[in-house]
Amino acid sequence: MTKKKGNFVELYIDKVVLGVAIIISLILLWIFVLSSPYSVEYDGRKFTPSQIDPYIKKQVTALEEMLNEPVETKEYEGQQYIDRFLSALECPIVGISKNVYYPLPPHGVQIRTDNPVYEVPQIGLVQNPIAEAIRSVAHVPTEAVDVKVPYSSVLTELGDIDLVTVQASFDVAELYKNFQNSFSGPRVRGDWRDNQLAKPVFASVELQRRELLDNKKWSEWSVVPRSKIEHLSSLLAVPERAKQLSFGINFIMDQFKTFEMQREILQPEAYEFATNSDEWLPPEYHKDLIDILEKEREEAKRQELEQKKAEREAAKQQARQDNLRQGAAGGPGGGMMRGLGGGGTQRNQPRSRQPNSARLQAEKKEQQRKAALAKAKKEEKSVKSIFDEFETRLLEEDTNLSTMRDPLIFWSYDDTVEAGQTYQYRIRLGVFNPIAGMDWFTEEQKSFMDQVVLWSDFSDVTEEISIPKMVQLFPIEVAKDDEKSVTIKVAKFHHGKWRSHDFTVGPGQEIGYLVKEDPKEEKDKNNLEDMRRADVQDVEISNEIDFSTGVVLVDIVTVSDWEGETVLSPRSYADVLYTEDGENIKHFAVKSTNWPSDIKKEFYMIKQAEEEKVMVFYTRGQGGVDKTRTRATTPVMPMGMPGGFMGPGMMPGGIP
Repeated sequence: MTKKKGNFVELYIDKVVLGVAIIISLILLWIFVLSSPYSVEYDGRKFTPSQIDPYIKKQVTALEEMLNEPVETKEYEGQQYIDRFLSALECPIVGISKNVYYPLPPHGVQIRTDNPVYEVPQIGLVQNPIAEAIRSVAHVPTEAVDVKVPYSSVLTELGDIDLVTVQASFDVAELYKNFQNSFSGPRVRGDWRDNQLAKPVFASVELQRRELLDNKKWSEWSVVPRSKIEHLSSLLAVPERAKQLSFGINFIMDQFKTFEMQREILQPEAYEFATNSDEWLPPEYHKDLIDILEKEREEAKRQELEQKKAEREAAKQQARQDNLRQGAAGGPGGGMMRGLGGGGTQRNQPRSRQPNSARLQAEKKEQQRKAALAKAKKEEKSVKSIFDEFETRLLEEDTNLSTMRDPLIFWSYDDTVEAGQTYQYRIRLGVFNPIAGMDWFTEEQKSFMDQVVLWSDFSDVTEEISIPKMVQLFPIEVAKDDEKSVTIKVAKFHHGKWRSHDFTVGPGQEIGYLVKEDPKEEKDKNNLEDMRRADVQDVEISNEIDFSTGVVLVDIVTVSDWEGETVLSPRSYADVLYTEDGENIKHFAVKSTNWPSDIKKEFYMIKQAEEEKVMVFYTRGQGGVDKTRTRATTPVMPMGMPGGFMGPGMMPGGIP
């Protein structure tokens, strides 16, 4: 009775503890046993440690079976992507509806139901061909010139060039008239007339040259390539046959009819000269410029001589007056002469008046001469008038060729000539055949169907153009201490000026090597700052000159012969034997007295040119002739004169 009536906790504590222990045991059983606490999730499922290994092993076994199975060959699907890429290149515009209306030009949109017949127009004659060679210092490109990098933007360096320009004239108005008559004239059937075909488009200017060979015969004609500074050269290539055209004759004519292309064909850009003494002009105008400046140089020289003569006459007159004053002041016998009623003063007066009278007459003649000269100058051309006239002959974007009254002048260059060679040139002009590839010709002219360009006849052959050598050899004398050695002066055209150096060589030795300019030339050193190029490339003019010639001295022999024209006299002199190629041996007499007259002339021309001042080089865009005034200097002279040089007292660079 007492136990049942006791405290509740004391009565049931053992049962509560037992229940709590059971619950905790069940929780631990669930957490650590029944709920798989060490299981992992793999491949979207949970695995116990005992299950994961068999599952992975099963997958490995299945994979090994798949690898051991024979390979199934599948067809390569990449070809379809290649085909799609190539088709996209051929026609990059895809997905355009064929029902879209395109605006079309008013002429030529209709499809001809018949084949019209046209007569091929006459191209005309190329007249007045003139060729001229200029040697000067120019800004020569150091990298390729193309559409992306034109000559105005390309990197350049100073270089001596021989540039041949061949100019000709063409009656372009007559060409337009011939095309009009052939494609839209009154003799063409009304529904066949086409004004688009009646507009000629120039296609090309072809320059050909031939070279004078060693046997004094001319080589075959060859085509001269376009100038190295023409940036559109790659675009100016025209196929010869209509079958070679990718998109038809109309497509290429549309490309060439732009002003830039037409100007590049007919009047291409020239090299930019780097000196202040010359500028390129077509031969017709350049020769007039040379004549004017040569007259100015002669006039300046004449005035200088007259000034010196006047100074001498004034000195003589002053001396006479001094003598008269001394006699009047009581010189020997002076008083006695005056006492006799006349004296020395009266006798000397007529002699003093006579020079004054002659002087007045000379001054009057000089004034008359100057007046006549001033009148002649008004009638003659000037430097400015030459450039003004030349600018009127240049093609402009608004130039109407169909109404051009004066003949069109066009030109082409040859910058591939070799020094020491002689050439002749001929030139012709080509116009696109607007119906090439179409069966629209008469039976007699079917041969023109596949001809893309209609060519004019070749012009007359130009005069011979002789390119002087860049290097000249002059045997001066045999060495005094060694009869098998000789002093040879090597003259080289370097940076617009002839320069020379003496070399003493013996048999088996090469003539010339790299030397430096003489530092004692003070007048050249005064111009040193002007010589340096402040160009974008910061390149300076080097004072080192390479006089290497590649010529080897073979031997020095003594020659005995006869000289004279009417009376012969014996002579004996040394003769130099040398070779340029190691096979052919040439000879040259030692000492100027034994040289031919043309060699003597060349030698003294070079010697005189060496005494001139160093030329001043300009950066790009700064050089050229001053067109607004006349100059006392003379520009670069054309080559091809006797002896192959510029002329007496002239530097080939143009400084007198």
